[in-house]
Amino acid sequence: MYTLKEETFNNLKTEMKTVLKNYGQKKDDALDNILKSWLKAKSPLLDILSKHPNWNEDKLMIQFDAEYSRKFDTGAIVDFRAFIVDYLMKKYHVRYFSNLPRKECDILWFIYNIKKPFFDKDMDCSINELNRLNDNFKIRNNMKASKAIGKICSVMEWDKIPDYDKEYAKLCDALSPNKATRHTCISLNPIDYLLMSNGNSWESCHKIRYNGRSGGCYTSGTISYMLDTSSFVFYTVDVAFNGEDIELEPKIQRQIFGYKPNVILQSRLYPQRNDNGASELYKDIRDVVHQVVSDCLGVPNNWVEQNNNQMSYYVRKTSKATAYPDYRYDKYLCNISVHKAALDREEKLKMIMMGRQPICIKCGNKHSRHSNLYCSKCDW
Repeated sequence: MYTLKEETFNNLKTEMKTVLKNYGQKKDDALDNILKSWLKAKSPLLDILSKHPNWNEDKLMIQFDAEYSRKFDTGAIVDFRAFIVDYLMKKYHVRYFSNLPRKECDILWFIYNIKKPFFDKDMDCSINELNRLNDNFKIRNNMKASKAIGKICSVMEWDKIPDYDKEYAKLCDALSPNKATRHTCISLNPIDYLLMSNGNSWESCHKIRYNGRSGGCYTSGTISYMLDTSSFVFYTVDVAFNGEDIELEPKIQRQIFGYKPNVILQSRLYPQRNDNGASELYKDIRDVVHQVVSDCLGVPNNWVEQNNNQMSYYVRKTSKATAYPDYRYDKYLCNISVHKAALDREEKLKMIMMGRQPICIKCGNKHSRHSNLYCSKCDW
């Protein structure tokens, strides 16, 4: 079993208690039991990943910076538009978007329908209609989308909305198609499982409840993945972060990977809006993980992608596991890779078993409730 320092174990327990308390989970007597089960299950992976030169023994993760492809992110436009709409509904004291003034609705629909980094002839009709709403817009063909949105907001004086500069900067960053450098973590830290779906501007079905908001329908999947023998968490954080507790930082992207000797599973990338044309980003991340695992094992970085229609041949969800098996539902982007040496030897490969029956964080008993960290007896 991987040798975990007592100080690290105690720090993990303290941090888990703090995170759970901050997220409204106040009954956590079983953390010793959970952490011991986690350590037993993850020891083989801990032994492998700890061989990497960038292994952080205290944080139980590999940390480095890497570059990733970025596509034009229409989801960022949706988020920015929602920020403007929220302000306008409060300004006009209305509950629905359709109750806003017609002119502002039309302008916001124009922004919502932007799908390309630069305007082209396909946008001519929409641009003409927009410019008729206000002579000062002067939006034109070949204009950069982010610049056009900034011009519109300036004319409408939406740039005076509180936090506008911050939100507009995020928009411009997201719409840039260039490579982006991110802090990168390949982690076995229990906190990264707990917070795997609480991102910087997104959340998914594994989220734990927060500030009175309900958790996801697969909340206990966080513990389920934490206790299995195969999964590790890949995620990125803004390169501007320079603190110590990176596991508490909002995740820009997150992806669960699975590993058994000579086989790697790449599951679905979150936030899901990146799925649209995200094959380059998936490949960037896959290449990073292939190199890291190869370095840890001391073998050539030579992995062969398999036919994803045969996913069930390599991966199985463990009986009674409550983790959501999203690797089953996007066979175009999710991926299985097998090391070439094993293929050449025609080696019999072990199945990657994802998830495990979760443990109640109060009493320490196993349970099968998907949407709760507690068993039914402790959830009161």
